[in-house]
Amino acid sequence: MSRAPRRRETEPAEESPSDLHDLHRMPGHLIRRCHQIVVGLFLEDCKKFKITPRQFAILNVLSSHPGIEQTTLAGLVAMDRSTLGSVVYRMEKAGQVSREDDESDRRIKRMFLTPEGNRLYKSVLPLVWDSQNEFLEPLSKQEREFLMALLDKLANVHNMSSRAPLRSLGAELD
Repeated sequence: MSRAPRRRETEPAEESPSDLHDLHRMPGHLIRRCHQIVVGLFLEDCKKFKITPRQFAILNVLSSHPGIEQTTLAGLVAMDRSTLGSVVYRMEKAGQVSREDDESDRRIKRMFLTPEGNRLYKSVLPLVWDSQNEFLEPLSKQEREFLMALLDKLANVHNMSSRAPLRSLGAELD
């Protein structure tokens, strides 16, 4: 994947040289730490169901898009196809999802929640919301909205720099 050379559009912030080298002030490090924390909250809240955030993402998309093909699912959950395949394989073995051959092209696999997968999704959804809200608890409503808007902007602007870019359903159908 090629991308245009990066250029600085604004002057660097007025920080001391030591601040620029402080790991704990780098956005990538802070985002990774926040990811670790929010995953920890998710796993704690959902531990009785033994589900991972990746599995939840798959259940979430399949609950609203039953019968989508596996490649489209990978794009909608921003997961590379090989990782998605191994997660789906484990979920299929657990009876949570099913893969069916497409009627017109047997190379295409259509994905569905099983009744067990649907029960699991409905059981964990409120717990996932709880873990997300717990993470954002220290912020005011306005701070939450601002943070989410900034994160959304950064994720969208840099989407194609990801090893597994998020793809919209419309883009997958084109």
